[in-house]
Amino acid sequence: MWTEDAPTFQGKYYSLQNAYTFPRPNPLPPLLIGGAGRVKMLRIVARYADWLNFNNCPVEEYRELLGVLAEHCQAVGRDMATIKKTYAASASPWRMTRRK
Repeated sequence: MWTEDAPTFQGKYYSLQNAYTFPRPNPLPPLLIGGAGRVKMLRIVARYADWLNFNNCPVEEYRELLGVLAEHCQAVGRDMATIKKTYAASASPWRMTRRK
């Protein structure tokens, strides 16, 4: 919708006809995909994503997932360095008690 004047899309669940979007964003926002599925998700990232996000995985797993992504990038002819990698972690603050 951000690259054509009046795009039409016919999908399995949704369809659009002459979907006008003006003004178009300039530049286009990056496509961020979050997930760690080794077979499907990282293959989609290799083909389409500008950014990738992993959530709460240990460093060893992060390294392993980047290796899988590298294989998918090689398979589709993409330089993995063109994908910005991000990481989201959560922390639970723990309650500190005062000692008497």
